[in-house]
Amino acid sequence: MNKFITALRVVGAILAFLLLVAAISGFVTGAPWMGMLMLILSGVCIYWAFLRRRVIAARTRRIENRQIAARAEAQHEAMVSGEPVAPTPAQAPPRRGWIAGVAVAASLIACAILSAGTEAPPTAVNTADDRAQPTGEADATPLQSSIARTSTAETSTAEGLPRRSATTAGSSTATDESAPVIVVTALVTRVVDGDTIEVLDDVTGESTIRILGIDTPETKKPGYTVGCWGPEAAAWASQQLAGTRVALVTDPTQDAVDAYDRVLAYVVRADGWDYSVESARAGMAQSYEYAGPTQRQPAIAAAQAEARSEARGLWGPPCNGMTSAEPEVTTPSPSAQPPVPQAPAPEPPSNVAPAPIVAPAPAPAPAPAPAPAPDPGAYYADCADARDAGAAPLYVGDPGYRSGLDRDDDGVACE
Repeated sequence: MNKFITALRVVGAILAFLLLVAAISGFVTGAPWMGMLMLILSGVCIYWAFLRRRVIAARTRRIENRQIAARAEAQHEAMVSGEPVAPTPAQAPPRRGWIAGVAVAASLIACAILSAGTEAPPTAVNTADDRAQPTGEADATPLQSSIARTSTAETSTAEGLPRRSATTAGSSTATDESAPVIVVTALVTRVVDGDTIEVLDDVTGESTIRILGIDTPETKKPGYTVGCWGPEAAAWASQQLAGTRVALVTDPTQDAVDAYDRVLAYVVRADGWDYSVESARAGMAQSYEYAGPTQRQPAIAAAQAEARSEARGLWGPPCNGMTSAEPEVTTPSPSAQPPVPQAPAPEPPSNVAPAPIVAPAPAPAPAPAPAPAPDPGAYYADCADARDAGAAPLYVGDPGYRSGLDRDDDGVACE
């Protein structure tokens, strides 16, 4: 019997270990309910294999202590009353091993049921187009890798192919098994204009997206006027995309980013609604090729032709298809000159006085008579005579000049 109990205890320990491993696997693989059940069953097996014997021994000691206390009390009462003491039969501790056996059996049955009912998680099956990777994808950024999951799968939808097939008459519409699955990974946080948005991607965070295949009138280009139908296109884009979760689909025929470091991608909603195609169909955008024809250019061109034939949006008045923004012409303002202060005009007097009588100016004095010419034969005894005669100073050659009057021999006498 002891060997059998020991063998059961070993089996319980092994089972507890296996259940513990199954519990950890359940938590790791995303099945917490299964992990919790396995953890509970593992605890039961650990109790039965390692702790049950100690618990039974402790319970037996408690029962024996109570029996000893009861016999002592009975002997005391008999001594007091003088009556003989009746022997008390020994009580065996209750056996509850069947509980552990039932728990082990239940754990085995649960493991079998869970093993049979658990199916392998479905794996995504890539089509041949999905497996074909464009050149240079190994160098793609995390955002390009995350949005490339639906790049080729959405091609058929963008070209106008039906995504759902109708069942026979009288039945509801069923989803086509061959339709591509669209994985939305980004939330549109801001609409810049009709062809540029800002998103918050689940993997890479914030990014600016330049939507492929279309071009809308300019509204915020520095140095240019607002293009015709630009505000209407931006408002329509906000109505369709703001606050919406979308899939970002790249095009292997186009560059990853443009000259402004904006990610080039198509924007597709979870129901397959392609913004590039539908904005062209609504007359909010024109077909545009950034670096050669895009994969969805035929669908976009067809939608544009439909809008143009019905004069929708920018194809109708007042734009009539002419939406280009013109450079702003700024006329330089003349340099400001400080104002020239002007003297205030005199106030006219209330009582005008008569003009004063101005006396006539005196007649000019007659010009003095010219001095008499010196006598050619003049002779001056000294300079005083020359000055009295008004002939001083005397120069060489003048009448009356002589060297006796020119003491410094400079040619001028009586200076």
